[in-house]
Amino acid sequence: MRTALVALSFVVALFVSTVFIACGGGGPAGAVSTGAHSAGGGTVPDTTSMAALPGTGSSAHAAAQAEQALAPMKNPPGDIPDSQQFVAYSSPSGGYSLEVPEGWARTENGHDVRFDFNYDGLWLRISHVPPTSTGASMSADLVKKLESGGGAVTVKSVATIRINGMEALRFTYDSNSESNSVTNKRVRLENNAYYYYRDDRIAELRLWAPLGADNVDQWQRISRSFTWK
Repeated sequence: MRTALVALSFVVALFVSTVFIACGGGGPAGAVSTGAHSAGGGTVPDTTSMAALPGTGSSAHAAAQAEQALAPMKNPPGDIPDSQQFVAYSSPSGGYSLEVPEGWARTENGHDVRFDFNYDGLWLRISHVPPTSTGASMSADLVKKLESGGGAVTVKSVATIRINGMEALRFTYDSNSESNSVTNKRVRLENNAYYYYRDDRIAELRLWAPLGADNVDQWQRISRSFTWK
């Protein structure tokens, strides 16, 4: 119980400080393509660098406070097709594996990884629970911080769930995307964020797509495929 409370406390701080990661509709700036390589029998385009987090800094925070939620797209793109093939991705240094859509552009940074396809994407990062964490529970301040932190975030739900016998924390929220690198367009996104914790480690999985896209089954497949090694 103590471990779970400590983990949940750290997750709250982690979520507040990194909410913008899942708002990258255009993909990370500055990533350099180096071709592709095999991941679990499938080919995933490879990139070599992870960009700085968007929406950080005092000027970005000031602008974020005045940001308005974008109107949802009519007939939004972003549905992951039922015919989509998935491949296994493993991180030996991170000690985890999960299934990801085949063909999505990959960006790695140590044991953290991000996959993008147009306005869809997912991110997984590993963090360690600091020894000074307390067992303070979540409060209404979390929602206030998220909604005032940029991207015109609207939190829809926060819940503790069980996935494959593991206890996890799930956030659902809407946000504005960053500008798409090809079209320079921004869209309204829906996001699911999952936190899986074991001992002193927390895995943060984020999934995003244009608001209104139908990815329920595919997101369930991805979130349920996560395993610690």
